[in-house]
Amino acid sequence: MIGAVIKKRRLEKNMSQESLCKGICAISYLSKIESGQVTASEQVIQLLLQNLGVVLPDDFTGANEIANLIPKLWEHQYYGRMNAFMALYDKLSAHDHYLTYSIYAIDWYLLKVCAMQDQRNFEASSEMMEALETYKPYFSNLQSHYYALFKGTQTLSESEFRLALTHYERALQFHHNGVTLFYISNAEYSLGNYINAIRLGSEAYTLLMQEGNLFYAIENTQILAAAYSNVKQLDNAVMLYNRLLNMGQFINDEKVLISVYYNLGATYLACKLFDKAIELLDQLKPHLGAFDDWQFILCYQKLILCDLGLERYDDAREKLRLVNEKLKDHHYPKDHSLIISFRWLNLYMSSNNPIITPTYLEAIRATFDASRKDSHYGFTLFYSDYLIEALKAHRRYKEAIDIKESMLG
Repeated sequence: MIGAVIKKRRLEKNMSQESLCKGICAISYLSKIESGQVTASEQVIQLLLQNLGVVLPDDFTGANEIANLIPKLWEHQYYGRMNAFMALYDKLSAHDHYLTYSIYAIDWYLLKVCAMQDQRNFEASSEMMEALETYKPYFSNLQSHYYALFKGTQTLSESEFRLALTHYERALQFHHNGVTLFYISNAEYSLGNYINAIRLGSEAYTLLMQEGNLFYAIENTQILAAAYSNVKQLDNAVMLYNRLLNMGQFINDEKVLISVYYNLGATYLACKLFDKAIELLDQLKPHLGAFDDWQFILCYQKLILCDLGLERYDDAREKLRLVNEKLKDHHYPKDHSLIISFRWLNLYMSSNNPIITPTYLEAIRATFDASRKDSHYGFTLFYSDYLIEALKAHRRYKEAIDIKESMLG
């Protein structure tokens, strides 16, 4: 492994093998070190690193501790204990120089990627993934597994769902476990392949519970419940959301409870069960102060649609005013489907029945089209119902049928 570090550093400094090993060892021996064919003495390694401008302490006392902490970091990552992961990661970051030029370099790069992705710093994690390319020939099976897994998460963040699925499936080839199955199920869900998501998610749940991996069991159950929601299997969705409520209450996790209230409310909304939907979505109101503005707007979009479904137009308009104030004060991406959706909803500010106007049809179509580019399939499916309703109101039945069939296909 240290040979890979030496080779990478040598290439970065544009040094030949001959100039690096002069006075230390033969070129052929350096070549074997770089390719991992031989294990050189610590003295030779130190001299080569010094020639590369890398100075490591001869008596680094933290080496044994680091050897014990690296596996612990991976354990925290696997079980979703990211607070513990970040605390330990920050502690190890004090030894970044040593880790970067030691036998732990590959693990350290991968752990850096994990930390960056957890902090949603995908630009930095992409650069770190590129730096790892040099080390790929030296990866162990487990390192190859994590590299593919993180590559999948990177592409998923860019809404490249099909490519993410490919990376996750490759990760599974190196290590078959519940977490990787969860990620594959999530990618299938994002693509709208709900039957596959349910099948894989059910297998993942069994494995995760056997492993005692409660964090990912909860995450996986949310995907399963959402998949059942989108195929309109309401009984199964409600059963799973109730399971999530019990899990959230058992571990006293407010985020889980908020997620259930929102997603189950959205499920009832999609099924036009407006009373049940608003009863659940109203449970979110005490938590709105903790929401960021994007979550606030997403929640209020669903509450407004419930009010419209119940013909409570004055309530809907009051909520629209609140959202419009939020939109006025922030610079959101104007071409995002969530933001575009308020062009359609704001038409209710001046009419109880704008659906019959060409402007309404244009606005809901723009929302639907944008969602195909910036959101997972579930949002597109959700908006398609409103587009089909508008097309029928304009007697454009052939287009409505085409949209319906395209969503089923």
